[in-house]
Amino acid sequence: MYCYPMRVLLASKRILSPVTVRGPHAWQGWSRFYRVESSHRNLSYRLRSQDTVNAILKQHRRRRHGFSCYAAEVDDVFFSNVTFSENGVGHEVCGLLEEAGFTAMSKAQRDSYAALRKGGDVVLAAETGSGKTMAYLVPLIENLIDARGDDRGAVDDDIMEESVVEELRSREHASSVLVLCPNAVLCKQVVDVIDSIYGGSDLIKAVYVSAQQISYDDSREGFPDVVVTTPGALHSLLNGTGPLIGPEWTMQGLKDWARFVVLDEADMLLGGAYGKSIEHVMGELRGGDRERAALRACEEVGISLDDYWSMPRHIRKAAQLYGGRGMVEEGACDFIEGRRPGDDLNQSNVWLRQYCFVGATMPTEGKETVGAKIAKEFPTATWISGQQLHKTMQQVEFRWESAHDGERHKHDVLMDIIQSDEEIQQGSGRVMVFTKDTKSCKTMATMLSNALASEGDDASSPLVLQYHKGSSQAEREESLRYVQMRGDTSRSFIFVCTDATARGLDVPGVSHVVHADFPASAVDFLHRSGRTGRAGKKGVVTAIVDEDGVDLANAIRELIQDDGSIEGAFSRNRSFRKKFKKYGEFVPRGALKSDA
Repeated sequence: MYCYPMRVLLASKRILSPVTVRGPHAWQGWSRFYRVESSHRNLSYRLRSQDTVNAILKQHRRRRHGFSCYAAEVDDVFFSNVTFSENGVGHEVCGLLEEAGFTAMSKAQRDSYAALRKGGDVVLAAETGSGKTMAYLVPLIENLIDARGDDRGAVDDDIMEESVVEELRSREHASSVLVLCPNAVLCKQVVDVIDSIYGGSDLIKAVYVSAQQISYDDSREGFPDVVVTTPGALHSLLNGTGPLIGPEWTMQGLKDWARFVVLDEADMLLGGAYGKSIEHVMGELRGGDRERAALRACEEVGISLDDYWSMPRHIRKAAQLYGGRGMVEEGACDFIEGRRPGDDLNQSNVWLRQYCFVGATMPTEGKETVGAKIAKEFPTATWISGQQLHKTMQQVEFRWESAHDGERHKHDVLMDIIQSDEEIQQGSGRVMVFTKDTKSCKTMATMLSNALASEGDDASSPLVLQYHKGSSQAEREESLRYVQMRGDTSRSFIFVCTDATARGLDVPGVSHVVHADFPASAVDFLHRSGRTGRAGKKGVVTAIVDEDGVDLANAIRELIQDDGSIEGAFSRNRSFRKKFKKYGEFVPRGALKSDA
């Protein structure tokens, strides 16, 4: 544990007071993170300077919320000293976690639990291998359990279309969790995590739903508690082009049952690659959110929707963000007969949707970054940041190899790396080799297979597996099953793959990651490298650098040697080379040439 001096802004007194806090809690260091609390709802911001703190406080001070700023205490180890039971997890869930082998919480799980249990929106940005899947699943499933039998889980006639309401009333239906992932592999991995914990009980049923495959029988089993799918598959289902039919699989039905929404790998989902699919789904959900927020605020202050729409715009905006209390603090009582500012609010039965955005990379520099967009759309969200976010793991050793004489030279360098790997030599190596595309993946895998087979007995040489779009679905699943289920194996393997496996995929015990083709962006470098050194274990990353990747490699290497953070080399639309060409040298993101 480290001690750092920090100046904390006490907004209520409008002074700067020096204090001491323990442990950094920040994206890039202790001096860049403040947490802002309001009197009735937590607000957290990732802030770059004290001037930005002042600007945020000035923006909200007119609402008379009484802000204070502080830095949270965070230790610098992967696992915290807190067990699930000590952090408030329910007895029944704790028993299931212990049976599955989970006792101590990781830092990401510990820090995000309370925020998610409060029911507000959360952005969980933490380094690869920090236990983010469990970090959001455990508290959200507890929230779901609490919501069972709650009247707020009922269908809202004022929101739903009459035909949909009638059909849903005839079914045994409750709120559920919706988890969106970039691809089917990650969807199935999330379901596997849930099944590993809750599979032995009747407490939670989780299903993976694709646009072609139905994995549950709604008529016999009831609607699932957790639905895991991709944006494209969900979009197809809601448009009636998928296999599922029924009122739940309409936009109106989705807005009713998706009470808890998770975007896993949020920076990828919201970064433009999923286009209209994610925009359509999120647009409909957010439209339902605005309707619900208005209804809830109206119930709390005792007015009709017609009265609500007659209010000034700034009061309606306060209702969207802070409910009835926000309306009152913005002067709604001047328009409501018989209500005074000090009156208690009425109890509302309208629930509000909870969002959780999860990612190992969450850049916020610039208006067009995913982090900036989330902050704008969800201004009251609590941001939970891992201490090593956008940094390489301290327990991982980085090595750099040059291969400037063509593909043949690169193949020779790769073969030397594999042959010199100590764990490969001992017969227990677990190596992932990343390539740029399907063609390169096939070529590298074939080269390694032939070279290793010619050296000795096939039974003792490392098994070479490959994973790319050119393989059949059965072949890809078989390769994944081998590397994920074997655990500690008596035979080494080399898993040659594309960037499709760099995002969120958990391959246990990877000892060595090799960038056979240097990645096109620093973000890809971080995600690839994150396949080793997970859960605090040691690992090795070797980068083979050719002429095309030398500029980016030098920039990343320099940043790693500096403080381990490579966010300065993040580029939108893979524009690093264009930026390098413009300036003639590496300029960290967010900086001008004169500042570099």
